[in-house]
Amino acid sequence: MSNDVRLSWRGLFSFLLILPSSGLLGCGNRAASQTDTRVADVAALRELHDQLTRAQNSGDTTVVERTDASDVLVLPPDGSLIAGRQAHISLFQEFFNRFSSLTDNKSEEIVVSGDWGFDRGTYR
Repeated sequence: MSNDVRLSWRGLFSFLLILPSSGLLGCGNRAASQTDTRVADVAALRELHDQLTRAQNSGDTTVVERTDASDVLVLPPDGSLIAGRQAHISLFQEFFNRFSSLTDNKSEEIVVSGDWGFDRGTYR
């Protein structure tokens, strides 16, 4: 694969996952008696990260179909905004139809705060 192709597709694997309040993460306004779920929430995001990496390497769009919010926004470097689950799935499918890839995603920081969580890292 030429550098030009790599650069044009490098943002494909950048993820911005916005999890709805009823999703994987616990409530932000916890009562004092509720259990702190941050450790479990970080573990859930780490597992999702691993599932997405395996899916990228096998050309499988089903993880994106299951996990993207309907209004997901993906902001690829040097690319146009990809808005919505179906647009994101279509982009993945187009890439998988044209290329095979071996992606190495590394988490550098996973943060959970109330109903929000993110996984920041690098990919190669």
